Amino acid sequence: MCGVLGIYSKTVVPQDAFENALGLLHHRGPDFHGMYEHAFNDGFLRLGHTRLSILDPSPMANQPMKILESVLCFNGEIYNHQKLQKNLNHNFKTTSDTETLLVGMRQSGIDFLSSCSGMFAGAYYEETDKHNQLMIFRDTLGIKNLYYYSDDKQLIFSSEIKAIAQLLFGTSLKFDMAVVEEYLAFENYIQGKTIFKGIHHLLPGQIITISNNFTVSSVIIKPTIKIKNNPQAIEDSVARHLLSDFPLGVYLSGGIDSSLVASLAAQKNANLIGFTGFFKTESGYYDERLYARLVAKKLEIPLEEIEITPAHFIDLFDKMIYHLEGPKMGMGAFSQFVVAKEAAQKRRVILAGHGGDELFAGYPMFKAFWINENIYKIFSIKWREFPWVLFFFMNKIFSKIIIFAPIIFNKYVKRTSSGIFFDKAAQGSLERLFEYYRQVYIPGLLEVEDKISMAHSLETRVPLWDLEVIEFSAKISIEEKLKGGVLKAYLKEKARPYLPPELLTAPKRGFPTPLRLWFKKELSDFVSSRLLNDSPILDRVMSKFSRKLLCFFHKNIPLPFALDEIRAHKIWMLLCLESVERQFGVK
Repeated sequence: MCGVLGIYSKTVVPQDAFENALGLLHHRGPDFHGMYEHAFNDGFLRLGHTRLSILDPSPMANQPMKILESVLCFNGEIYNHQKLQKNLNHNFKTTSDTETLLVGMRQSGIDFLSSCSGMFAGAYYEETDKHNQLMIFRDTLGIKNLYYYSDDKQLIFSSEIKAIAQLLFGTSLKFDMAVVEEYLAFENYIQGKTIFKGIHHLLPGQIITISNNFTVSSVIIKPTIKIKNNPQAIEDSVARHLLSDFPLGVYLSGGIDSSLVASLAAQKNANLIGFTGFFKTESGYYDERLYARLVAKKLEIPLEEIEITPAHFIDLFDKMIYHLEGPKMGMGAFSQFVVAKEAAQKRRVILAGHGGDELFAGYPMFKAFWINENIYKIFSIKWREFPWVLFFFMNKIFSKIIIFAPIIFNKYVKRTSSGIFFDKAAQGSLERLFEYYRQVYIPGLLEVEDKISMAHSLETRVPLWDLEVIEFSAKISIEEKLKGGVLKAYLKEKARPYLPPELLTAPKRGFPTPLRLWFKKELSDFVSSRLLNDSPILDRVMSKFSRKLLCFFHKNIPLPFALDEIRAHKIWMLLCLESVERQFGVK
């Protein structure tokens, strides 16, 4: 995993300015910094790369990598690169996937990207006397990030937004208020956007090409890998994701997804370490060590237990937002950030369970829609699932009536695919719900995971969000996925031979955080000082008087769990916006 930066411009960019911007990506690749430049008739190109060595740590595998007139600068892993090498007529000098990708693109162009299985984003450049062409690209599953800014004079792209902002030479970042509105409605915004005006997120499978006459084109590619209906798709994917010259770790949240990934990985990798985070509270609800310990004991692997405290929040919140470069998704990013920080002390590659809930119906919302289509199945809902089903439905009402202006919510629902939750015509449409999680929700989780882990020079891999697993899951009926009214029933049955039986009947928690409680007590002063600070962006979305009421009511007026959780999420979103504005100097 690495950091990528590039600028294709009509004017020469000073080397020191480019180096300073590349330095902002040091955390993504502390092992080596490399640069490439090329001047042509009417323009100039600079490429930069910061390397975190995972495959072939030798200097020959450093980037940018150049073969004759072709140059590659990319971030990620190509898991099938050894198989792809067999069809390439080339005498390989490294064992890195970088050389495989470079040779493949030299021989087959963008078609080669469609045959790659993995997570990747980067730039490929061909320099000739008559024709210069740059392509920036992103994997078809959208696991790795690449952002870009373009105008009539330049194209700037990077693994992170902060490096792009550095090369805009004093131009202040501005909030895209349409995206801010989307965020305030659902803690998320659809793919292709960022919270900053003019800075875009390359779409999954998107390739943007720019030539020396500054002609720009864009295409979306689809994978060409032949997929068979493989009942062993999950096992095979985990095996592929173990490709590394360094030992691996695994997140153990106590849930089915991460535990299944850990179990399958442990069968192949004797040097695995588990990492789990926990919170100490009176109820013990936010402590999932019991299940993580059961898994670690069964697998005979060491388990690192990381306590997360209010002091972590005070010390690390702004740093986390700096690396996230804009608020997205929910409060779980905080706990992820703390655990990743500790995991990076012992590992540089870690496996995660992202994708299991989205593909195999692991969220209570799936049951809510399932019951809506089959009302007689309402009695299958478990009492412990009820607050979360209520949470999803009440979030609409609470956001609209109590917290933010109705216009924000209504515009969001009409404009984006997230409106499927509340579109009457779509109520009960399970296929559209799956589509929402695939196209809107999981991309947000993956974007956050990449930034959270790479803030600490840690590469996260997600074996369940794999093309073969996705294709296989699509062939499993919803009745199988929710058999007997059990969330993720198919995956639990799949995991039965590998996991302790206690996990199969444990309630789903999803690594919850007690921030709702901390905002009332330990973090009450922190919340008030931030939300009542002078902030143009907060004033635009909520008056200071209303923010005072929000702080007062959350601290002093109890609400039922679902509503109280929603209220805490609104506080979180405001805290995130204020931090972005202050740290990035956003106007």
